[in-house]
Amino acid sequence: MIIGVPPTPAASYPHAPDVPPASTPPAAKYEHEAGFSFAPKVIDWIPAGCLALIFVLVWAGWLGTFPGGVRVYTQSPMQASVGWFTTHSLPEAVLADEKYLSDHVSMNWLMLLYFPILVLATAVAWVERFVKPHQIPPAMKQFWQSWDTILLGATVALLLLIVVQSWRGFGLETAVRQKAAENAAAKLEPLDAQPDSTPKRQRTAVVNGEELGRFSLESTTACDLALLAHVVALAGLGLRFWLHRRGTKPLPRVALHW
Repeated sequence: MIIGVPPTPAASYPHAPDVPPASTPPAAKYEHEAGFSFAPKVIDWIPAGCLALIFVLVWAGWLGTFPGGVRVYTQSPMQASVGWFTTHSLPEAVLADEKYLSDHVSMNWLMLLYFPILVLATAVAWVERFVKPHQIPPAMKQFWQSWDTILLGATVALLLLIVVQSWRGFGLETAVRQKAAENAAAKLEPLDAQPDSTPKRQRTAVVNGEELGRFSLESTTACDLALLAHVVALAGLGLRFWLHRRGTKPLPRVALHW
């Protein structure tokens, strides 16, 4: 006979109270925002505006001599292209170097290339702003389809020409440096017989610096502004090309949150 053993009752444990999940605090949000979008209608005007500004500035003096802060001789890119410079009305004693500079200022042939390219680029940039595609004559449509490439190439060429010419020196600058070197050589002539030494080289450097410093050769604000306009015009063309490549994507935006 099998005697059944009653099952052992399961142990009873007190039920733990339900703990609600920890709530995540809401993420902090910025209260203020300031920014701007790259609007094509604004950027499209940057190259035309900068090139027009450059066209005005090329007639102003980019380089000059300013002893004691007084403007004596100045030269613009247009004058540099033909070997001219401007002499300002001052006492004759102050203008003692005018004859020498006039005889030694040379033409800057890079500026002869610069001006027609500037005229072409400025004309294309402004015509493009006002002429609609349907207004282009059939004979010009093929040219007009590549106007952006032409404008970009011309703007790059303008910047390169100015950079190279500035590195080589404009005609007035070259003549002034040559005059200063000749004046220094005349003062240093008694030292020619002395053997080469560190004191002699230092004396030569000091005299050369003194003679060049007498002219106070400096670039002008017009030059600095024109160089900046070249860079901004090129940047504007790059931005416009980038925005056109984006197609229908939302306009890029720069924003500051705080």
